Amino acid sequence: MMSKLWTNVVAISRAVIVIGCIVHSPQLSALSYAPPGPDPWFSLWVQIEARSLPPGIDFKLVAFPDRTIGFFTNSSSTPFYLVVTPASPPKWVNVLPPNVVPKQMAVGGAAYRMNLTRNWSKENFPGLLFERYVKFPEGDGPGDVRMVAYQGGRKIEITGLLFRGRGRPIELDATLPAPLRLAEVRAGRGRYMLVNDGPVPLYTGTAFSRPVGWVAEMPPGLLATHKIVAGKTYFGERLFVTTTDGWKRTDPWDARLTTRQFRQYMPGFEFKQVSRDNRPADVTIPDPQPFEMTALFGKQRIIIRGHVLYDLNPNYNPLASEGKPACLSCTGSMCDECVNNRSSPNPALKPPNYPPTY
Repeated sequence: MMSKLWTNVVAISRAVIVIGCIVHSPQLSALSYAPPGPDPWFSLWVQIEARSLPPGIDFKLVAFPDRTIGFFTNSSSTPFYLVVTPASPPKWVNVLPPNVVPKQMAVGGAAYRMNLTRNWSKENFPGLLFERYVKFPEGDGPGDVRMVAYQGGRKIEITGLLFRGRGRPIELDATLPAPLRLAEVRAGRGRYMLVNDGPVPLYTGTAFSRPVGWVAEMPPGLLATHKIVAGKTYFGERLFVTTTDGWKRTDPWDARLTTRQFRQYMPGFEFKQVSRDNRPADVTIPDPQPFEMTALFGKQRIIIRGHVLYDLNPNYNPLASEGKPACLSCTGSMCDECVNNRSSPNPALKPPNYPPTY
């Protein structure tokens, strides 16, 4: 059962420039979601500095039944990109063909998969599972193995047959070149993997018919997640091919900024949030927390600035982890209305009365 956790992130509309002065616009709305766990002590509010947004770029709101999401839009003809900065420059950009993006990598006796931040996450197995590259026919016949991989700029195509059933053997059409080898995940279980013991990465990936836009349109060191131009929003495809260049049209609010996107676009950013029972009555509210987010406008790298503001969570349940309902925002007891509306935006929730920070 989902815990009655309330986390709020608020989007601020752009400030308005009037006769050389910036007039603060206080229109804020709450974003909330309800993952399991103890209630957070604070409500979080995101404040975007309008002066850091290029002409035509805006940060708008869309209301859903249980939350309001802040997202970027672009009315200009100059492309605006939301980007990630991988922990290290991705070597595959210079190794793979421009129309191929990697899904998995095997190197040094370990295997990795590309995650949402375009970084590598280590797999539980030391190799690439062949079952992900097998197509079984109807009936009892063996499955066709076809794995297209790239190593050191060289294209390798591995084909063969994988037979059904426990202990099912695999037959490859050709001997694997060193340092690649075939291994069982577990002896006698019929699951096989391709292990690369060498230092040169082996990549498998997704091939498009044209150069991949979210790679080819980026300067070195950046990879895009979204492209917004002339009122249209696109996201960068990684796993499936439904477009020619990797840019797939999507809803405008897909280019959003919530707590999850903070981890994606600003690795290492730590919210001053606490989620525990029994919040002290005299708890200190954290000071406004500045942040900087890298983006791309045309060919120009820009920095979007803002602050995370904190206030006491008015829906805080001091006994949330025990599953005991508590309501401190009205009568002191959890009424049916509070229970039913726990995950919905609180219309009485107000942003902290901080002065403008820009």
